[in-house]
Amino acid sequence: MRTMHPSVLRALLPALLLAAAACADATGSPAHDVGGEYVGELDTPYLAEGAALIDLISPDIREVSAPGRIFAARGVTERTLRIMVVNNPHVPAIGGPIVFHVRMPSGVAPPRSSVVAVASPENDARSFAGGYQVRWRRVTPSPSFALAPGGAPRRQTDPAPIPFARLIDPLFPGGVPLNGPEVILADGRGNANKIFDLGDVRGYLYQYPDQIPPATVWSR
Repeated sequence: MRTMHPSVLRALLPALLLAAAACADATGSPAHDVGGEYVGELDTPYLAEGAALIDLISPDIREVSAPGRIFAARGVTERTLRIMVVNNPHVPAIGGPIVFHVRMPSGVAPPRSSVVAVASPENDARSFAGGYQVRWRRVTPSPSFALAPGGAPRRQTDPAPIPFARLIDPLFPGGVPLNGPEVILADGRGNANKIFDLGDVRGYLYQYPDQIPPATVWSR
């Protein structure tokens, strides 16, 4: 077999690199192999996390869901969607990674992301949320499913619970802060650090499983 002289290979190398770049998008994926459904997973140095608040940045997001997890989403701008993903405190089997699904148009890469807040499985606020990133992988779409709330029933002597929509409202831009009694109630059922944060949502839903909403999907 004839072999190509090294000088010929060196001459051809720039053209080969340009051809490879033309077949790939900015993320390094082949142009025909982007779009559709992606799974986003919070990249964490810990074995498990309790909840995360994440901004997804792209005008092309079509649908977001978090099968098997407690999920809420709200548009911040035309390009930014804030999502809240909470591992159900009554289902220890999914008390590990923070995972969610995003559907994009054909040929479009997954959105950029910015992690706003993270809570541990013990509902304590992580102090370095800005150091977290989201890892993406492209998958074949799969059906979502709902979770049964489970857990011990609420004691009759407990104060009336804050509705879920009201509880999470301060975590989204433009949301109304909880008032004093609401902060005391939510924080007392959460991580008891004297302020309202993401960890209190998960702790509160452990105490009041009847406030866990049904599975939802954000779409446009």
